[in-house]
Amino acid sequence: MRRAAPLLALLAGGCSPLLGLVVQAARSESQDIALGQVVSGSTRGASDDFAPSCGAPDGGGDRAHVFVPPRTRRYAVDVSAGYDSVVAVRDDAGEWIACNDDSDRASHSRVEATLEAGRRYTIVVDGYRGRTGDYRLVVEPIPDAPESEPASPAAPADPEGVLAVGAPMRGDTAAGSDRYSPPCGARPGTPDAVWRFTPPASGPYQLDVIARFDSLLAIYGPDGGEPLGCNDDFGSARRSRLVVSLEEGVEYAVVIDGYNGATGRYLLRASPVRSGGGTLALGQSVAGHTGVGSDRFTPSCGATPGSPEEVWRITIPQDGTYRFSVHAGFDAVVALIDQSGAELACNDDHGDPRVSRIEAPLARGDQLRVVVDGAGGLSGPYRLSVTPMTAEGSAPGDAAAPEDLTAICAEAPSLGPGLTAGRVIAAEHRVRASCGRGLGGESLYTVQVQAPTDLVVEAESRLRPVLELRDGCAGAPTVLACDAGTPSPVHARLSARLEPGRTYYLLVDTQTRGDGTFTLDATFSPVP
Repeated sequence: MRRAAPLLALLAGGCSPLLGLVVQAARSESQDIALGQVVSGSTRGASDDFAPSCGAPDGGGDRAHVFVPPRTRRYAVDVSAGYDSVVAVRDDAGEWIACNDDSDRASHSRVEATLEAGRRYTIVVDGYRGRTGDYRLVVEPIPDAPESEPASPAAPADPEGVLAVGAPMRGDTAAGSDRYSPPCGARPGTPDAVWRFTPPASGPYQLDVIARFDSLLAIYGPDGGEPLGCNDDFGSARRSRLVVSLEEGVEYAVVIDGYNGATGRYLLRASPVRSGGGTLALGQSVAGHTGVGSDRFTPSCGATPGSPEEVWRITIPQDGTYRFSVHAGFDAVVALIDQSGAELACNDDHGDPRVSRIEAPLARGDQLRVVVDGAGGLSGPYRLSVTPMTAEGSAPGDAAAPEDLTAICAEAPSLGPGLTAGRVIAAEHRVRASCGRGLGGESLYTVQVQAPTDLVVEAESRLRPVLELRDGCAGAPTVLACDAGTPSPVHARLSARLEPGRTYYLLVDTQTRGDGTFTLDATFSPVP
């Protein structure tokens, strides 16, 4: 319930009860919010009028917003913030009906609740243990059913489905039973999903899960004993990843479960891992994965003993200054080692933990080993390139002009509801979104609807995603919405009203230069 401390203080100080009520009302004035409206605000300097039950004790400022549902149904209330936020909802009788501190990360809070048409609900944005900062708030309807979810490919029936290399598989763990309890966070009794995977060739494979809940991932061999690998969180609570070496023709069980009883929808993908190492040529861009390497070197700028790395060899063709760049899906380290085994240069972060760069003067005939390692024992996929520097201190491609999208408009895949995983490649940079810095690569999707529809798209990527929705593609399209991930740099979100008979284009751009993956979560809500 609302605190009476400010009013009691005024009464004790000799002010009249009426004056105390007027001051309290002024301090707790609420702002109305409409369905689908994105409201930006800040709790800095705000009064402390509420004390939600899930992490917001006395002392921190809060903001209140009033929402009147247009019809009775389930709604989602989302807060993306630049601090450890809390969101809570209470009804017009003063009862708290929902509260959340962290939803997949500390700066994101989300509650889902059934709200009745015409009633006034107060949405309170607060902070964990008094923290304050900037936030964005939105209230949206939760789709009534998964029947609008694309059926591609079919979710695994209980007990099992078949996983193919490279094919995104969708499903819902709530529809399964409890067959496994992976040791990295699963709770006995929680339903899971099981996919049978038979590798077409021996070697390392990467398994990725992107989910709408706190998921975990495990893989078991034919004996069904201890898992060959188990992962709970990879970057966020809704992502899990494993890199494991598998044998051709052997059937493995890939298990998707939930942390501490969580269930929900997910997307699963299996990909072969390209192991690196070998000879590196000038101007060449090569890819690899340190997780399948061995530990021969320990670069001085952040690597730890026991951490696997991959090693490339290069012979310098002529005197000059050369740039060695690594763009990775993890906190990578790059080092140069000469023939004697001495370290010539080492770099951990170059503006971003996933980017490492060395610029070094070298002589013709120098034979070097380029070591790609991980900071603090981390490992993952990367791309390495070496380019000569000009006298002005730049490398080819530093200021490459973006190209028009005409050539790729017709090839853009269609965006459907639910989760979609994609990838951007820095070398394929063609166009920038109208907001954000747009330094990386991009992907393009077409969007079409059969009736007036409210579209909401959320993106997540370590490369700091940018989302832009356009009416039209090439030439001078009309930009309907654009978001560059403020205040949370690894998330972007946009919403717009779509009309039938038109083709819209969703551009996924990135603010960090490099190769990497992103996740889209699209919600299509027909307008009544």
